[in-house]
Amino acid sequence: MNIQGNTLNYEWIDNWAELNSEEGSSHNGIAIDSEGKIYLSFSKAPFLRVFTAEGEMVDSFELSGDSMHSLFISKDSEGEWLWNIDVKNNIVSKSTLEGEIIDSINRENFKLGENEKFNITAGTVDPNNGNLWVTDGYGWARAGEWGGNKIYCFSPSLELLFSFDGSEANCGIFHEPHWIFADTRKEHTEVFIADRRNNRLVVYSADGKFLRTVTGDFNTPSGFSSFDDKLVVAELEGRVHILDKNDNIIETFCDGSEYTQVKGWPNRKIDDKWVSPLEHVEVGKFNSPHGIVADKSGNIYVHEWHIGVRVTKLVKAA
Repeated sequence: MNIQGNTLNYEWIDNWAELNSEEGSSHNGIAIDSEGKIYLSFSKAPFLRVFTAEGEMVDSFELSGDSMHSLFISKDSEGEWLWNIDVKNNIVSKSTLEGEIIDSINRENFKLGENEKFNITAGTVDPNNGNLWVTDGYGWARAGEWGGNKIYCFSPSLELLFSFDGSEANCGIFHEPHWIFADTRKEHTEVFIADRRNNRLVVYSADGKFLRTVTGDFNTPSGFSSFDDKLVVAELEGRVHILDKNDNIIETFCDGSEYTQVKGWPNRKIDDKWVSPLEHVEVGKFNSPHGIVADKSGNIYVHEWHIGVRVTKLVKAA
């Protein structure tokens, strides 16, 4: 199926790598390395699977099993590293691309108060200085309506440098900062935060200074990637946006936002039974994009959130 935009066109590759299934449950991440291999996490074994761009599985390993929420890859002078956010145990791990864990941080490293609740959801590494950024995107759910909601920045040696929750800046406090992304499309790094329940993006400098908010036609922004000078934003409620370097939305693809009105979304509730939405979602529309990554050619991979598995590849037209 061809997906036509204003300036960009894509081909929808349904059931990429033949992964779609009504079994299991997806709340997972997706990443890509410098060779173009795709890393996806799943709720059923094998929990971490590695694929070629054509969809051939070439490796698999366990990492943190069914609790992988966010995957991202960094590169430095020593090599390339796969990072995993363990959403159940609040652990950030750094491993080789073959799944050998070489370092990690947990609750103690975040220097929280004794009774302070938090629940990390995503991370990113600034390629310009090696700092690790981590979002507390679900802490509000554990600590009350406005608990958690913090951003943490660690040094390359994984020592906490600072944290903030937006209250120190003009943007105001975050509410479910679900994802974070070190954006290097400009000459300097800008850190983009998907402030999901506030329906906005918030941008900070590499040293933790507030720069701006990006508002407009956003509804539940949940994940990021980039290619060329474009920023790709996944919306949990059924859309994918592409932004230019000036934060303007230039494309909105595969709008399935009407599915949020269906009983049981992101799943389906039929006769008081929760079921996978797969057979009820049209090809060419998203139900609930969660993990997202773009390759160097602008092809986009989307891993959705619901009972079962749905992975789609959007192939960029030349």
